[in-house]
Amino acid sequence: MKEQIKFLKTILKADLTKSKTEINLIIFFMERDEKTVLLSNAEIAEKLEITHSNFLRTAKKLLKNNVLGQRTVKGKEY
Repeated sequence: MKEQIKFLKTILKADLTKSKTEINLIIFFMERDEKTVLLSNAEIAEKLEITHSNFLRTAKKLLKNNVLGQRTVKGKEY
């Protein structure tokens, strides 16, 4: 529960209420069972029904605001 509250505070601090795409992307990742999503950027964009460039721009902003994170698994960055 504490992690969820901390996560919600991070979302509020990042001021994401202006973009529906950002909220949809966060919901997409929260609904996943695994901690590391192994889908490609194009696959995620397709599932969210947005363009690849919009996905990249949104993901970059969420990474910058520490809402999303990256990790390296077996030499590949996710």
